[in-house]
Amino acid sequence: PIKSLRVESAGTAAIAGEKASANSVEALRPAKLSLGKHRSQSVSENLVNRAALIVGMTDSHLYSVQQVFPEVADRLILFREFLPVKQIPDPYGQNLAAYVEARDAMVEALPSLVKHIKSLYDIEEAS
Repeated sequence: PIKSLRVESAGTAAIAGEKASANSVEALRPAKLSLGKHRSQSVSENLVNRAALIVGMTDSHLYSVQQVFPEVADRLILFREFLPVKQIPDPYGQNLAAYVEARDAMVEALPSLVKHIKSLYDIEEAS
């Protein structure tokens, strides 16, 4: 089932072990999502080898991954691949409004991304 899939976050320029930014925490508060245990990690060989799909926010993120790990090119996809506006600007270091905008762009894209994942891996809805 789709709920059994594991999702991990990694950055192309992340410093490993950092806590989520205050703006990340605040942007997710209305959704009642906690980032209290979140720690940043960099994209690594271990992560890409385990990943069935690698989802990026921007073309440049995916390009960075592909430059280091060319063998994963067929597993790279944009978060908003199936929507007219495909890029989600990285809010890192910006104000709360940028984080809220990124959150909303991801929320808008989730249904199409989940539909794609289900079709790729022949996952059906639980009854």
